[in-house]
Amino acid sequence: MVKFVTVIIPTIGRPEYLRASVESVLNQSYCNIELLISDNVPDISSKSLLSDVVDARIRIIERDQRYGFCEHMNMCIADSLGYYMMILSDDDVISPDYVSSMVELFESRDDVTVGLGRQNVLEESECRVLSEQVDKTNTYIDGFEYSVLALQGKLGASVLTYISLFAKKEDVIYAGGFRNYPDGSHSDNYLFYSLAAKGVVGLSGASMGYRVYLSSSGLSTPFEKLLSATVKYDNDISTMVFGLKGRSFFSKIYVRYLFKISSVRMLINRSFSVYKKRDSSFLLFKYLIMSVFFAMSFIRRD
Repeated sequence: MVKFVTVIIPTIGRPEYLRASVESVLNQSYCNIELLISDNVPDISSKSLLSDVVDARIRIIERDQRYGFCEHMNMCIADSLGYYMMILSDDDVISPDYVSSMVELFESRDDVTVGLGRQNVLEESECRVLSEQVDKTNTYIDGFEYSVLALQGKLGASVLTYISLFAKKEDVIYAGGFRNYPDGSHSDNYLFYSLAAKGVVGLSGASMGYRVYLSSSGLSTPFEKLLSATVKYDNDISTMVFGLKGRSFFSKIYVRYLFKISSVRMLINRSFSVYKKRDSSFLLFKYLIMSVFFAMSFIRRD
């Protein structure tokens, strides 16, 4: 039986990109699919923007107000009808074989809990169609080992975002969906790693185009909000890591250390980016001190 897949596009009013995202989903080679578009900006209607696109696979939900990032994502997950689901940002695109490749990852092995494709950076104004994968070989990595490799930087620049993870809807709901972190920072990371920890990560050569610019990359989030989100994420990661079964204590300490170092490095980099933007030595010093205090709390299980 061919499993039903929901591709969710949560949109916040970016009509210049939405059509390309929609077309990339409707051009999928996989047949049993629905495209759920959720308007998170009430005054910009996707129904009007896509009035000339007639396709029974499209389902548009118009929200009555603007919701926070995590709340909106979880509403979309609850509204999806698929056995499998993925979220595609309204400014990103996927290759025609993307969904079929993701389904193959799961149908080939019972222990796969989350899947990803190859991610390509798209410039803000870039418009191009992603071709199908040439190498059909899938890669499977134990979820714990994947975390180690990703945090060590041994996966290179192949992973830019985890928001477009592919998984079973029931597993996403069981994992708690998107955690309510400030501005949604790290919420996709936590969901991905919590799914990965329960099994195997499937990697495909199918392509996703990830558009990178200031407002899409999280650089617009104020440092204080980012720090607050990072503290909550850090606590949840610590609880998750030390709650894993079948892993040695020392391996847990090591991966916990890698998560912490990754977060500290991110905060320090953000401190310098804020400094360059505002040219304030006081802010740089303040944010670096806050980052140091964060780094000093290592093992936290609550």
